[in-house]
Amino acid sequence: MYDFWYTLGTAVMFPDDLLTAVDAVPAQFTLLKERLIVEVDADENTTALPRNTRTAGLLEQTSTDDLRKAIGGFIRTKNAASPPVSIYTAGRLSQFVTIPSIQFSTVIHSANTAYVAAVSGFTGTLPPIFPAVLGVCLLDGTLVALLQNPPTDSLDEFMEEFGISADPEDPVRVVINAYVSDPAFSTATGIFLSEPDATPWIITCAGEQYFFWPDKNERAII
Repeated sequence: MYDFWYTLGTAVMFPDDLLTAVDAVPAQFTLLKERLIVEVDADENTTALPRNTRTAGLLEQTSTDDLRKAIGGFIRTKNAASPPVSIYTAGRLSQFVTIPSIQFSTVIHSANTAYVAAVSGFTGTLPPIFPAVLGVCLLDGTLVALLQNPPTDSLDEFMEEFGISADPEDPVRVVINAYVSDPAFSTATGIFLSEPDATPWIITCAGEQYFFWPDKNERAII
């Protein structure tokens, strides 16, 4: 999942470059009329999840492979140490850019507005892992809430794992907090995570978050 966070964060930093790289392939995602998931437990009890009638679809092998390579080339032009790109990341980007209701361009451009404002005046060097932090913040409401409130052990653990200081006054931490506190960031996440016609995560979630999302992440592994 790290490569997905990293790609999404790099898109936040360079939205037009990412869209240009994706448009050059182009992505293919065959939208389905609906997808229905039915579960049967050990006692033969049946549960049918709500039907996904907005963002369910199918990938095509050649275009997905090509998009994976294009995304990898894009992020390597920004950082030679960027991670390899998975089919999962290419698939998500295929979905994002081919379904107009997801409003992906609006999401990353709004997040970019927040990012540009957050780094204005910053004179240090952002750590190589920083794009992944930008990306996961777009996907994890629990993380954002922790960032916007007094420090907790959970937030300190996140920062330690990402190699960022736990000190809220650390310049990199100040940038992160400014990013998630900007109104433009709220616009991006309001569309991406909450708007019924836009979010791919309205029913279930494939575990793209850092912190567990109750009622979403239980079915992350299908």
